[in-house]
Amino acid sequence: MQECPICSTPARDEGLSLGDYRILACPKCSVRFAPDAFASPLDYDDVYATPEYESSQLSSLANMGGETIIRTFGTYQPFFEVVTPGNDRTLLDLGCGVGRFCHAASARGWKVMGADISKRAIEAAKPHASFTLQNSSVDELLLSGYSFEVVTAFEVLEHLTDPVTFLAKVQGLLHASGQFFCTVPNWDCKVVRHPLRTDWVPPIHLFFFTRMALETLLLRSGFRDVTTGFIGTSSLSAIREWRKNPKAYIKDMARGREGLWTHGRL
Repeated sequence: MQECPICSTPARDEGLSLGDYRILACPKCSVRFAPDAFASPLDYDDVYATPEYESSQLSSLANMGGETIIRTFGTYQPFFEVVTPGNDRTLLDLGCGVGRFCHAASARGWKVMGADISKRAIEAAKPHASFTLQNSSVDELLLSGYSFEVVTAFEVLEHLTDPVTFLAKVQGLLHASGQFFCTVPNWDCKVVRHPLRTDWVPPIHLFFFTRMALETLLLRSGFRDVTTGFIGTSSLSAIREWRKNPKAYIKDMARGREGLWTHGRL
């Protein structure tokens, strides 16, 4: 029997699948995962070359400054509300992609570094960046001896085969009193359970988190003072859709609560 990778409880097959992969459910922590997709090869350089990524990420770098990014994308707003910087405002954004959040954090005075395993993403990001970007894995960063006040990971955990081990490595990149902040899609949202985008299903997304599952993951990984919350759709993004197409605006507002955020301390 397949065990839950987060809490080791025997998982259940509820007869659900996404794409070509079955989805198992943990009856204890409520996480969903696609174990048959864990061994599927995936080249993230190809993922970053998709039209979806081009429209959602690269275009914003050319058209927006850091403060505009904060106001426009609801995914980033909880970070600036929840995370209080200390004297050392150092921040590492893991899975930074083309660096969109890095621009937002830099605009608020953080000393930012971004890292991603995709060489394509980093090369696309560097011409727009005034901060350090590296084509590096977590293991490579650990070997380099880096240490940060805060580590972030936006829409990263759902792609990993072993998020518990990943978070253990994150702790090695944090100061003794460091903070971790991340976001993931919300399984309890209809558009996440019934996605239309190909990059939201296995083998690209491997885990599907509820609020309980996300909190359980951080606590079992050794973080304390764990808090979680919902991320809604961005009002500015919706207004733009309204101007282009009123139906798109209504659809955007109806989706709501697509994402979850969590914050924990060492």
